[in-house]
Amino acid sequence: MLNKKKAQLWVKVVAWFLAISFGLGMTLLFALPNQPTKTVSTPRPSSTATNRTLTEAEKIRAAKSLVDQGDLALKKEQTDQAVSFYEQALTLNDGDDAIKSKLGDVYIEVGKQATGNDTTAAKDAYGKYLKILPDGPKAESAKAALADLD
Repeated sequence: MLNKKKAQLWVKVVAWFLAISFGLGMTLLFALPNQPTKTVSTPRPSSTATNRTLTEAEKIRAAKSLVDQGDLALKKEQTDQAVSFYEQALTLNDGDDAIKSKLGDVYIEVGKQATGNDTTAAKDAYGKYLKILPDGPKAESAKAALADLD
């Protein structure tokens, strides 16, 4: 039978052993290079699932996401990307006047930037604005810019 001193000694030995084991284990865990994890392959969806049409709510959500990406591209002064995002959003939700307005504003900006360098690109941009917003707030200035470029 163990007396009190021997029991306390065994508790200390076991505690030290656990502490050292834990410390070594953690050291090895962080010291060894990461092993690639196994990926579980998921079955591919059937062709009917991938070809399904989006519901109106899904189209609106997707258009909103594209508009947000277009806004971010504009903040980064990437007008070509902004035009692309806004055009995609407009194809999903062609009745949204806010998207038309944002796209029109970008076309006006592209037209202004291209006026000095490439009159064809400027004419194209102003023409696209007028096609989207023929009675928009900047329609008169777009028409005037087109007249100046001719």
